[in-house]
Amino acid sequence: GFDSLSFLAQESQFGDIESVIKEVQNKLNPELLELRSSLGLIGIVGVGLPDHVGVAASVFSVLSSNNINVRFINYGGSDITLLIGVDSNLFLDALRAIHNKFEE
Repeated sequence: GFDSLSFLAQESQFGDIESVIKEVQNKLNPELLELRSSLGLIGIVGVGLPDHVGVAASVFSVLSSNNINVRFINYGGSDITLLIGVDSNLFLDALRAIHNKFEE
């Protein structure tokens, strides 16, 4: 089975979200099924990402110091892409904070 499974989609892609949840529940039978809406996705991308120690730590540190909670993390799909989900109302603040950190 899965230890964890996440997927992200625009709400407009689901005509009836309840039927999607029911289908996931029936086919995968997860212990816990959680739906979150209003998330913003930030991608940290670069061919040097796997070779630069501390990039992820810097991103999480700057988000924390700006009181922005990380809702999900994905670094498995590609070794040059770190995906971070934050509450959509804090999305622009998160982008600015990360941008300012790496502009130093």
